[in-house]
Amino acid sequence: MIEKIIPEPVQDLKNIFKDELSEVSFPDVSSDVLDELTQEVENKAHELEKIKELLAAAHEALEMANQDLITKASRGLAYAKVYAEGNDELMEKLNSIKLTRAQKAVKKSSSDSDGKRKRKRKTTSTQETPSENDVENKEPQTPENA
Repeated sequence: MIEKIIPEPVQDLKNIFKDELSEVSFPDVSSDVLDELTQEVENKAHELEKIKELLAAAHEALEMANQDLITKASRGLAYAKVYAEGNDELMEKLNSIKLTRAQKAVKKSSSDSDGKRKRKRKTTSTQETPSENDVENKEPQTPENA
């Protein structure tokens, strides 16, 4: 949330216009004009906060969708390698596909709070097909490398 969006000197001047200069009006500047502009600035600041919240939610949704895509792609690659046993040409093509963490991560914007990346703990999986955690920095398990 935006705090103190109106600078203190402007607020002090507004107070003077409300009190000592309440009966005075200068060309295009008065207590009412300053109040209207202050309200406009506050409204714009609130609009900006709402947009930032929407952007953060959209970014999170994109990241989750990307995670799902990489998980399914990794699982598909593992299945394809099992299917390609005995087909050296297809296996070579499949082995050239490396699903790494760099492809998994969605670049975060500079507006993120602390800029630090958070990692998930790696867990061991007994499944033949890779789990989401298996995708990070290695090829999916196949019967050959299991």
